[in-house]
Amino acid sequence: MSGRLYVGIDLGTFQSTIASSAGAMHSIETVVGRPKDPVARNFLKRDVLFGEEALKNRLALNLFRPLELGVIKDTQEDREFIAHFITHLIGLSDPEDYDRVVAVIGAPAEASYVDKTSIFDAAAGSVNAAMIISEPFAVAYALDMIEHTLVIDIGAGTADLCRV
Repeated sequence: MSGRLYVGIDLGTFQSTIASSAGAMHSIETVVGRPKDPVARNFLKRDVLFGEEALKNRLALNLFRPLELGVIKDTQEDREFIAHFITHLIGLSDPEDYDRVVAVIGAPAEASYVDKTSIFDAAAGSVNAAMIISEPFAVAYALDMIEHTLVIDIGAGTADLCRV
């Protein structure tokens, strides 16, 4: 184990993406499934399924879209689901090979302080350090267009206009 793994995460209403400094990039649907009953639990041999795998087994699961309205819903259960989801996303980047995991997580432009705090809290168990930034700012920064720019983010659940 050595060094740091830097990850960038875009938590989307429909699909989420993670890219790492190790070159890994994964996109999965933002859906979490829990077995409906003990029979389903024994069949699936897991307590939580994510993305396409959850959708394939949807008849045996209770499905949750924790970012259905663009931000984490304000229930304890949904906070737990998004924490599981973020842990799963980070796990796709093989963090075991690194001493520290540092994350930059995009939040919708109109996410409130409470929304950003919920995202930060959800990531806290999976990373050593995290920064929550506005998604439109991340786009403008990546394109080196920090001044005099209008960023329009049309997503599955929200549409954001942001003047940078």
